Amino acid sequence: MTASIGISVYPKDGEDEQTLMKNADMAMYFAKEEGRNNYQLYSKNIQTQAFERFSIETNLRRALERNELYLAYQAKLDFKTGLINGVEALLRWQSQYLGLVTPTQFIPVAEETGLIVPIGRWVLRTACAQNVAWQRQVCLLSVWR
Repeated sequence: MTASIGISVYPKDGEDEQTLMKNADMAMYFAKEEGRNNYQLYSKNIQTQAFERFSIETNLRRALERNELYLAYQAKLDFKTGLINGVEALLRWQSQYLGLVTPTQFIPVAEETGLIVPIGRWVLRTACAQNVAWQRQVCLLSVWR
């Protein structure tokens, strides 16, 4: 059994019991995220990070519905032949409320909340559909030649 402790100090972190408890609770969750079995003092930085994470989680839940996720494709070249031998699909998120959110910001949240599963399904469907479209283009180009 381990303990994760959040600490808030009167009056710096709050002047009433409710505010002190809320801030200590926020610090405790931050302590758990940092690996458990430790303590964390409340700070404005923790509050800012908690708000940012909450905002990302809230908006990520609607990102698929709003068509805010997209794939950026990066060609993989064979340096010996100069030909493309593969393509890498990079997941990106352009939120209508948060702007461009980097994968390092939203992927951990998606993993922690389980949203990574529906997002992963969307990535696979989208990348496969793009692959089919490219293959059809190549077939059409070879017919026209």
